[in-house]
Amino acid sequence: MALTNDDFMKFLAAWQLVHETADEGLKAAIARGDEQSTGEMSMGPGAFVDGLAAQVEVLKEELKSELSDPQALPAEQNEDLTAQLERLTFEVAALRGQLESMSATLDALATKAL
Repeated sequence: MALTNDDFMKFLAAWQLVHETADEGLKAAIARGDEQSTGEMSMGPGAFVDGLAAQVEVLKEELKSELSDPQALPAEQNEDLTAQLERLTFEVAALRGQLESMSATLDALATKAL
């Protein structure tokens, strides 16, 4: 069976929709995590994911500030910035995958509970 341009475009659209949905889910988790009080992360898997997402968001913003001011980094870090960014990109992608997996598991558990 040959893949048509139409099929390929539908695949790309579906792929984009999955990522957009995950992005919106992550944004919602960050917003919920921002509203949590200290200690609420221990109140179940959903609260943990929300709190973790909010904490990672804070660290991401700090990192963006550091990276936008190369003078703030020691000279040896400036030279190795490309390698650090590649490692960070991989780690963020892995974290995102774990969050998506946790979200899917929570959704499945919620469906079973109903």
